[in-house]
Amino acid sequence: LQSATGDRYDLQLMPWRRAYELAMRAEAGLIGTSHNGERAAIFDFSKPLYDDDVQIVVLRERVFPYRRVEDLRGKTVGGVSGASYGEDIDRAIREGVFAVDRDASATGRMRKLLAMRLDAAFVGNGSIGLHILLDSHEELRKHRDRFVALPTPAARDPLHLVFHKSM
Repeated sequence: LQSATGDRYDLQLMPWRRAYELAMRAEAGLIGTSHNGERAAIFDFSKPLYDDDVQIVVLRERVFPYRRVEDLRGKTVGGVSGASYGEDIDRAIREGVFAVDRDASATGRMRKLLAMRLDAAFVGNGSIGLHILLDSHEELRKHRDRFVALPTPAARDPLHLVFHKSM
């Protein structure tokens, strides 16, 4: 990129919460960020870079029908701390349609699902994201056949590159 734009970029992988705090202080940009009204007031957004299908993963023995957000009513769903899942899901969370158990570890989320401490879990990056996650931990691999992604994703979330408006 430097040869094309003359700009120098320093790419660093870090936990979402830390990256978001840096972006809020106008010290960094973010990649893979969902658009919502609150963020649009703070950040400038690129055109969508890719779509993230957010799967709803359940245990095979606890499958339920899902076609719309209302179908999550009364359930507890595991999700990433600080993540937005699109306007409809975010609104349903604010309105108490369902509860979200926030975490920083998708592996821990899936282990809570196995222990039946959650009704479902949000897993990003579509079916590939789920397969990679299940391969990442011995306990999850051992119970791979118990996990099912419901046929309708919770959201198709276009993800962006963002920078604080002051940058």
